[in-house]
Amino acid sequence: MYSIAYNLKAIFQRIHTFDAKLLVTLLLEVVFSVLFPLLVNVFPAFLLWCAAQSSYAQAFTMLGIYALVLLLCSYGSSRLSEYNAARLIGLRFTYSLDMMEQVLHMAYSDLENPKIRDEQAQAVMYSVNANEYGFEGIIREGKTALSSLCGLLAYILIIAKDDLLFSVLFALVALLQMCMYRRARTYEQTHKQDWIKEARLFSRLQFLFTKPDPAKDIRLYQLQDWIMGKVTRLSAHCIKWNQKVQKRYFYAQIKEAFVLLLRDGIAYLWLIDQAMKGMAMDTFVLYVSLVASLSTWTKALVKSLNHMQMDHRGINDYRQFMEKYQQKDATLSLSDPIGKIEFDHVSFRYEGGDWIFEDFCLTIHAKEKVALVGINGAGKSTLMKLLCGLYVPQRGRVLIDGVEVTKLSAKQRSDLISIVFQDAAVFALSLAQNVSCDDEYEEQAVWEALKQAGLAEAIHALPNGIHTPLTNLIEENGVHLSGGETQKLMLARALYHDGKILILDEPSAALDALAEAALYEQYAAMCTDKTSIFISHRLASTKFCDTILYLEKGKIIEKGTHTELLAQQGRYAELYEVQAQYYRKEQTV
Repeated sequence: MYSIAYNLKAIFQRIHTFDAKLLVTLLLEVVFSVLFPLLVNVFPAFLLWCAAQSSYAQAFTMLGIYALVLLLCSYGSSRLSEYNAARLIGLRFTYSLDMMEQVLHMAYSDLENPKIRDEQAQAVMYSVNANEYGFEGIIREGKTALSSLCGLLAYILIIAKDDLLFSVLFALVALLQMCMYRRARTYEQTHKQDWIKEARLFSRLQFLFTKPDPAKDIRLYQLQDWIMGKVTRLSAHCIKWNQKVQKRYFYAQIKEAFVLLLRDGIAYLWLIDQAMKGMAMDTFVLYVSLVASLSTWTKALVKSLNHMQMDHRGINDYRQFMEKYQQKDATLSLSDPIGKIEFDHVSFRYEGGDWIFEDFCLTIHAKEKVALVGINGAGKSTLMKLLCGLYVPQRGRVLIDGVEVTKLSAKQRSDLISIVFQDAAVFALSLAQNVSCDDEYEEQAVWEALKQAGLAEAIHALPNGIHTPLTNLIEENGVHLSGGETQKLMLARALYHDGKILILDEPSAALDALAEAALYEQYAAMCTDKTSIFISHRLASTKFCDTILYLEKGKIIEKGTHTELLAQQGRYAELYEVQAQYYRKEQTV
């Protein structure tokens, strides 16, 4: 847990890097924020002083100068406020970008963990999600607090020349006001976890309203009332939590109002007493204005300091998350990779679950074509995520060319492995950018990858070819690919990146069985210089592989070629015979 002073120091260092001039303009805004109200409060007393002058010319001259100073202060304050507000938004965006980069580089297993997702939601809730909170909020409120403190001290010093005890009373009441909200702030902080999960679910449901994919099911299965019911219950829970927090702030405000009433009553009684003792009229008017403004300054100071405490806690949540899940990328790389894969006594399970793999061993030689087959839930995709470094085994090692995958840099793993998962990720970018995953690409290489994937003909028919935007989330003229076309696009992406290891994790689920088998054989013929892993629950699609591994409950129970496994009359042969009717094309398979 960092102190508020430490957080402010870190923010000022960021401001100095982001825009050093901002520190100066913030201080100038504070000066104008104190000076302008002071001049406004002094103005009635100044009018009385001018009225007492014997020369009209002198009085009007002084009034003109005073009005000009007021105008300049008002203009300066407004201009500085506009400039600082815009720059503070930019400052907050730098922290948002840091969080985005952190999440993009976080371990995949962390992103799958709901507890960590809740931590991330909490980390951004009161730090970067709005102007009035977190990094931007603490500067805004700090600026107000400094202005209020300077104004309060200036007014107290003016009054202190007539009555020091009265000034001390105001200072003590200000301190008392700050303590009144401590209990409410503590309750709000300690009970944040009561609603953060519901808030994240509420945001997720709101996102579903506008996402095209779930929109079909929502309408076809008439889920609108069910979703609205959940949203209403979540809203009620959040409102109930907020009411509990506001109730405690309300009690604090009642106590504050009583103390302020007592303070102001004493203040005005003191002024009446001073007037009866012969205080000058202009001084009396000045002190009446100052006493009223003292209440405003004190309330603004207390409110800002309380808000800064909340901002400080939000910043702490942000910084703790950033430090806790900071990824240190490995630095090892392979000078001349060949694509040999080893699973060395690997044991893995999801948090709180049973072992999926226990003491698992497997070697796949360079340029070997291997099929991983088995029923759904056998662990095929999990094994590939271990190979890609998305998961880290609890025991054992996963190696590529003798080097642990987790010790290879992220770029090296990306260069080594081209993989297509079952669930396709289509980005709202151009088709070429979806293939290359970059703004800069070789058009000829993109077309070649599309051709190999069997998608080039369809793309040629589009008006803008590979420059056609996909989806209409950003571009109105964006196109939507069919399920089969999307799978081919993902295959083109893997081929474009041309890794030494090619993994096809059932990417052809949108194709029929015969088309899948033909597609796999086509890729096998094109990728003779790569280590290739083909995953499918359709056994006939992988007959061409050098080795077929039948996976069941995290163990390889059968291994061999297609012919060898059929001859064994084991689980592979049994499942193959069940599926055989789907793989006949004019002749029996």
